[in-house]
Amino acid sequence: MPGGGMGDRLARGLTFWGMVGAVMTAMKLKERYDDYSHVPTDEEGLGHGPVALQSPNTDEDAADGASLLDTTLPSGRPKRQKKADCCVCCGMRCGLFWKAFGIVTLLFLGWQAIKLAIWAPKPTGLEGMPEFSTSLGCATAPHLYNGTAMDIHIPVGQHKDDHSVDIRGAAVGTIVLAQGDADLKDIRYEVTLRTDKASLLENIKLTYPTPEDVQDNMGESRLQLATPMDLAGGCMRYDVTMFLPPSLKTLHVQAHAVSQIKVDPDSALVLDKLTVSMFRLDKLNMLLPSEGVHARTMKLQLTGGWLVGDVTVVEETTLTTQNGDAVLNVRAHPAPSSAEPPLPARLLTSTGAGRADVWWVTHPGAAHRPIDNTHHSSLGGDVYLTYSGTGFNGTVDVKAKSFTAHGLENPFKQDGGLPYVGSRDGVDKLKVTSQGWVGLYF
Repeated sequence: MPGGGMGDRLARGLTFWGMVGAVMTAMKLKERYDDYSHVPTDEEGLGHGPVALQSPNTDEDAADGASLLDTTLPSGRPKRQKKADCCVCCGMRCGLFWKAFGIVTLLFLGWQAIKLAIWAPKPTGLEGMPEFSTSLGCATAPHLYNGTAMDIHIPVGQHKDDHSVDIRGAAVGTIVLAQGDADLKDIRYEVTLRTDKASLLENIKLTYPTPEDVQDNMGESRLQLATPMDLAGGCMRYDVTMFLPPSLKTLHVQAHAVSQIKVDPDSALVLDKLTVSMFRLDKLNMLLPSEGVHARTMKLQLTGGWLVGDVTVVEETTLTTQNGDAVLNVRAHPAPSSAEPPLPARLLTSTGAGRADVWWVTHPGAAHRPIDNTHHSSLGGDVYLTYSGTGFNGTVDVKAKSFTAHGLENPFKQDGGLPYVGSRDGVDKLKVTSQGWVGLYF
């Protein structure tokens, strides 16, 4: 409320000026104390000063008057008198005020610096991350390919239950992976292509097989979109939503154009293999996975941009950003295993110059799956690995230019064996190699 804000500002103002007044008062008291301490007492005053009275001299041979007058000059310098303030305003000494103001200002600045150092939010690595879709622009370009949004159906591959999509060119756009209806048989696409220059529409190539081609093994189950490589100062954008049928087992998404790919967070996708490969070195690239994707093998590759979200580790998940400066910020969730004993869960990360943050997040109440993870950083980007609260129990083989470890035993191999958490004979294994700094948190 505005009144509350005014009150807060007033309280802060009163606090500051109150401190100035308090400091001025303290300085005045100190000056008075100093002045009082320099006034000689009656006894001290008799025997000090340039001309001091002395006790009568009982020496009869002394010259007359010598017993009454001491003409010895003092050895110390006389104290300089303190100059009065040159400025007095409204009964207040300006010099004293500005001294107090300076002291309080320094105190406030020092306190703010301490608060900034202690309570300032720590960098997360996600500073500067673009907003999905809106950061690409060109959303209101008036010219549409085919004159309208398109609805495309492509059958699932006959032999491998597979499908792939490949997008190239200078256009930018979004791809959303979503769960299809339970009775959906084909991969269903909703596609919109737009530009602000109508002439660019002639250079778009959108190809995909007919149902007959797939059924007769005359064509692969694949959609290809090629946009112009030169937009002549204009803009072009694509927005694609893929609805995946339950029968699909293998999906490969390739983006050679600037793309932002997201898994619908409300969808549950069950696959044997999911591969997403993004090749453009661009800060606008985004790959946003969701915990709802359950693929026995998952491979997500990004060269530049942002790989941020949640992944479920069914058997093996690979996250790769090592060919560029992409940022990796992922929470990995091992899926519950019905095997007895539970099967190992494997996560492999290969990162580059960008920062990498990985959290291993276990499901409460689920049986512990042996951890068999490898983290590799080849271009010196900082790596933060958090395994706290996961019940990690086993060895940690770390080779890095430098590292910080919390909860790690034998971190520098003091006894000749590998570092470990819990017991060296535990079922878990972690291998870390980096040309830069690594943070390990257990």
